[in-house]
Amino acid sequence: LVFEGTGYADRNVVVLNDIHIDIMDYISPASCPDVKFRNMWAEFEWENKVAVNTAITEVDAFLDHIIATTNMKCLTPINPSDSSSGYLAANLYAKS
Repeated sequence: LVFEGTGYADRNVVVLNDIHIDIMDYISPASCPDVKFRNMWAEFEWENKVAVNTAITEVDAFLDHIIATTNMKCLTPINPSDSSSGYLAANLYAKS
C-alpha cells in the first residue's frame, strides 16, 4: 500500500504482509434466542463438515474443547447422559 502526502517527498509505504491480526481477539461468546438462531441458520449456509483427528474420546469433553478453543457459547442444553451414545449435536454462537 503506497500513499502520498501533500508533497512528492511525503510518500509512505505500508507493507500489508507485516500486519498480523488474530481473529480470536475479536470473537466473544454470546447468547442468542433460539428463534433468532434458527432464522440465521435458515438464511445462511452455516453448516460445514470438517474432518477431525483427536485423542479426545468423550463427546462432551470434545465439545468443551471446541467451546474453549473457538471462544463460542453452547446454546444447546447438554445433559451428561446424552453423551453416552457417542453422538452429540449442539448449536454454538459467538459475536464479533
